[in-house]
Amino acid sequence: MKNIYVTGYIGSDRKACAEETAAQTGGTIVDLDKMIERNDGRKIMRIVMMMGEHEYRNKEYEALEELSEQEDLVVICSDGTLFDDMCREIMEAGEVRIADAEKTTEELWQNAKEDDSI
Repeated sequence: MKNIYVTGYIGSDRKACAEETAAQTGGTIVDLDKMIERNDGRKIMRIVMMMGEHEYRNKEYEALEELSEQEDLVVICSDGTLFDDMCREIMEAGEVRIADAEKTTEELWQNAKEDDSI
């Protein structure tokens, strides 16, 4: 199985979509942000505060590139990964799933306001 990359707008439940996808495919879930934090030693918010969002996007690319050498993964990606051409190229080599694509902007906004991890 090629890797499956789960992304979605802020407020979407990417984790639930990834869990459902992994249950269907037998893939292993990888949370891209947690992988970046583990590799870097800093929280995403700290990386962005100290180095800017561009550095965070660079780290996303590096992590995706590393994961692209593996198979049978279901990768939870941030809402911005598809905006980066190099990240999108890696993701499109597998399969991309958009979490909660059917939800309205109001529903997504409500979810985002209630999510204290953002």
